[in-house]
Amino acid sequence: MKNYAKINLVLLLSISILQFTSCGGSDDSPEVKKEVAEDPMKQQEEEKEEAEEKEEEAPSTEESNKIVDNVIIKGATKVEGMPPTPNKAISMDLTEVDKNAFINEGFDIPVVSDAEVQGLYLQFKAADGGLSDSYLDVDLTTVSGKSAKKTRGLVDYGHRSFNLSAKDTDFTAQVSFTAEIEPQEFCYVVCVYDGAGNISEPQEVCITVNSWGGPVDLVGEWEMTKQVFGEPDENDKVTEIVGEELCEDDSDYCYIIDYLDLTLSADGTYLIERYDRERSKDSTYENGEWWKTTQEGNWSYTNEKELVLVEYSYIEEDKDGVEVDVYEVGDADVYEYNDVTFDLQGLIIKDNEYDGQGNLEYTDSFYFDKK
Repeated sequence: MKNYAKINLVLLLSISILQFTSCGGSDDSPEVKKEVAEDPMKQQEEEKEEAEEKEEEAPSTEESNKIVDNVIIKGATKVEGMPPTPNKAISMDLTEVDKNAFINEGFDIPVVSDAEVQGLYLQFKAADGGLSDSYLDVDLTTVSGKSAKKTRGLVDYGHRSFNLSAKDTDFTAQVSFTAEIEPQEFCYVVCVYDGAGNISEPQEVCITVNSWGGPVDLVGEWEMTKQVFGEPDENDKVTEIVGEELCEDDSDYCYIIDYLDLTLSADGTYLIERYDRERSKDSTYENGEWWKTTQEGNWSYTNEKELVLVEYSYIEEDKDGVEVDVYEVGDADVYEYNDVTFDLQGLIIKDNEYDGQGNLEYTDSFYFDKK
C-alpha cells in the first residue's frame, strides 16, 4: 500500500509540472501593442508627395486655355468653369463638320438640330492636355441664315445647265484664329442649347490645323487640258476639252473654256486665271457671253491628301463690267478637293460629292499638265 501511494504521489507531481510548463509556453492572452507616436512632419511630407503625384497624373490645361484665348467667334462670351450639365433633350448633327483648320483662317462648325437652337457651348482640349478651364458661350442668333457649299472653285456651275450644292445646315459657327495658333492637332467639345434651357449631348471633334503650301511637286504653273463631270455612271459623264466647244443635248447653250491656269506658289498662295465663252445654239459667240475670272488666296495639301483652296479675292469681268469680291481673314470661301494625284508632269484634281448615306452622287475631275 505504501509503495502504491508513493507511486501515485510521484505521478501527480509529474502531471502538475507538465501542465505548468505547457500553459506557460502558449500564452493565449491578448498581445498588448505599444502605440508609437506619428511624426507630424513626416505625415505632412507624405501628404505633399501624394498631392504632387496626383497633380502630375492630371493632364495640363495650359495649352487648352491658350487655344480658348486665341480663337475668335462672333457672338462668343468666355465663361470660367465647366458648361451647364446637359439634359440631352435636343439633338445635334455634326455630319458636315470640318476636320481641317488653317492658320489664321480657322474652321467652321456647321450644325443641324431638331430644336430652335439659340447657342452652343464650346470647350477646347490640346493634344495630350485636359479640357480648358473655361468655355465659350456662342450666341447663334447673331449668325445669319443657313450655310451651303459654295459652287465656284475651279468650275463655275452658274454657267452650266445644273447647280449642285451640299446639304444645308441650320447654322454655321465660324471659328477663326489669332496668329498665336500654330499648326497642331487639338479637339473641341461642343453642344447646342435652345431657349427653354435644353442642352444636347456633348460631342468631341478632333481637327488638324494646317499650314499653307504643300509638296514641292505640287508647286508650279499648271494648265488644265480637260474637265470630266457628271454622275458615277460612265454614260452620264460629260467631257469638256479646253479650247473645244461643248454643246450638250439637254441644254440650249454651247460653251468653250479657252484656258484655265492654276499657279500653286511655294509661299502657300495660289492664282487661278480662266476665260469662258457661251452662246445659244441658234447664235454665235460674237453675240454670246464671255467671262474672264481671277481667283487668289492660299492653298494647302492636308494629311488626308486633300487640296484646299481658301479664296480671298475673286474678280470677274464680262461685257457688263467688273465684279470684285474680297474676303477678310476668317471669312474666306473654302474649296476642298478630296482626291488629288500628281507627279512632275501631271495633276488630277477630283471633287467627289456624296449623299447622306455615303454614296457617290457625282464627280468633277480636272486634268492638268505642268507648264
